[in-house]
Amino acid sequence: MGHIEGRIHEFYTDAMTELNAHTLINEQEAKLAALVAMAAGLNVVFFGSSGGGKTTLGEHMPLLIEGLDGDRIAAIPPEPDLTPKELVGGRVELEKDVTDAAGNTTHEVVGSNVQPIIKPTSLVIWANEINRGNPHTLNTSLEAFESGTLDTTAGRTNLDLLWIASTMNPGEKKQGTMEVSVAMASRHAIGAVMGNGPEADQDQVHDAIDDGWLPQPDQIKTVTSVEELRAFQALLRTGGTILNGDVKPLSRKLVKKTKAVLADNGIYESIPRLSKHNRLAAITIAALEGKTAVREEDVIRSIRLVAGAQAGMLQRD
Repeated sequence: MGHIEGRIHEFYTDAMTELNAHTLINEQEAKLAALVAMAAGLNVVFFGSSGGGKTTLGEHMPLLIEGLDGDRIAAIPPEPDLTPKELVGGRVELEKDVTDAAGNTTHEVVGSNVQPIIKPTSLVIWANEINRGNPHTLNTSLEAFESGTLDTTAGRTNLDLLWIASTMNPGEKKQGTMEVSVAMASRHAIGAVMGNGPEADQDQVHDAIDDGWLPQPDQIKTVTSVEELRAFQALLRTGGTILNGDVKPLSRKLVKKTKAVLADNGIYESIPRLSKHNRLAAITIAALEGKTAVREEDVIRSIRLVAGAQAGMLQRD
């Protein structure tokens, strides 16, 4: 195992220690999804009913990274009246008549650039309660979610994002919530349901709360840096751990089955996108856990995360 592979595993063990101690009791799959998103640079969504810890986990992820200050996080507010220019920027022009001292009136056009929420310096996009935002406005950020670029009336912005995290309550149909667009759901590679674990886990959470346990973000220690996280992502995206021949047939089978199950529920996604997300998630799970090759259990766990993003964002049951 090389140095970077070893550091990826150390990142996983150290980050899990911090999240377990100071963020949430249980919810191990959601924590794994968070660390997969960070290590691989994937977009993640946490979904489930209110009180499950979605916002807590999403807000604590950046605390693990040294040098990731709050001004580098583009926090999209859950507001239905948010405008595209407020989100991604653009140029606003104001026409007005100006009269000089001699009484001469001229018509002028004054323009200015709007400072957006998503800036060129943003390293993380955080969309809490994404289903409360106007989908037409949110869709102006699709390029940022897909390829890290934005085209606005003020020109093209190239981003260098580390990851994107969103939350939503799929069953919430009140208080102005809206349908998430299929395009936006497709830009989320992995997802995890929260607040609906085994009864034993729920009992453990209940006991911990009765004993006065609370999240302690101020106690979370950084476990890696922005620069090192970029090195993780570069290695994993080039296949630092290889999907070997033993698991490729299983991966293809699971991707096809996932596509069929999603289609049965009215959710349609392409095989190439599902396959790409499943491959990178499986590689990342294996690397995080210190393995030298992807195994069957990694592919199975990764396809669960990949299917979770689509099902969680587009089903409204």
